[in-house]
Formats: sequence, C-alpha cells, structure tokens
Amino acid sequence: IATREGSLAAFISITPPGPHGYSIDKYFERADLPFELGSGTYEIRLLTVLEQHRDSDLAATLMVAAFRWIEARGGSRVVAIGRDEVAGMYMRGGMLPTGMSVRSGAVNFELMHADVAQVRHDFDALEPVVAAIERAVEWKLHVPLRKPAACFHGGESFDAVGIGFDDLGRHH
Repeated sequence: IATREGSLAAFISITPPGPHGYSIDKYFERADLPFELGSGTYEIRLLTVLEQHRDSDLAATLMVAAFRWIEARGGSRVVAIGRDEVAGMYMRGGMLPTGMSVRSGAVNFELMHADVAQVRHDFDALEPVVAAIERAVEWKLHVPLRKPAACFHGGESFDAVGIGFDDLGRHH
C-alpha cells in the first residue's frame, strides 16, 4: 500500500505461484497464452490509485515495488491484466501486450506479461526514476528499492578474511 498523510492513497496486490491459480485463469485458457506459466510466475493485480492521488507517481512507484518484491523472491515472469486506459503505464513499466483482451462489465482489459530479467535490464537504465523514488518515498517494503549487489569485490572480501594466507581460519 501507499499512504499519504496517514491515509490510504493506493494499493497493489500480487498473486504468487501456487495451486490456487491466477485471476487471468478466469478469462483466458492457459493453452492459448503466448507465454508459459511456471513456478516463477507472479501476477500483479488490482493496481488502484485513489482519485485524489492520480496526478502523482504512485502507480509507477507501486509497480516498481511489486517488481522488486517479485524479483527478490526469484520470480521469472510477471503477468497482469490492465485496464485499456492505463495499459500504456504498464507497458512503460516493462509489460508486453499480448494482443489478448477481455471485457468485464463496462471495462476492457489487456493481458500483458514480462520477463523479470528483461524488466531488470530496462530498470537498470532508469536511474533517474529510482533516484526520484528515493527522494520522494519513505520506502518501508521489506525488500530494498535497489537490488543488492550479487557479491562484493575485493576490499569487502579482504575485510572479512584478511589479506594474508596465514589466517585462513577466518574464512568461516
């Protein structure tokens, strides 16, 4: 969720992989999907920004938060159905249209998906966006906004085990 001045401003939901399926299963046959749903597939759902906050970057910030949460859990694919009116925002966030859509009530939805590795690659090129989120948001998600380094190089290792070979017992 995102709050402003202590009140709910926006929210997003994520469906992890598991036996209960995804909301897209209600509208699309899995055999017809142009991508695989595997053990690393997560679904982004219910992205909602309350009307008085729609002139802000909350939707984009929540998309980044959802992506980081999924990435931190080893997700490999993201799926979503987005309202036609905001499909462009999803696509700017790395989601790819499938050309498959569904109408529910008076609303049209576009089925989209993204490979997490590709979103990461695109995200790394958007440093100004990350910096803007850091300046504007009090990040309380239990996943850091920036992806931690995969490993430390040089100095960090030497700090941990020493610079000589005479004290190798410190490697533990």
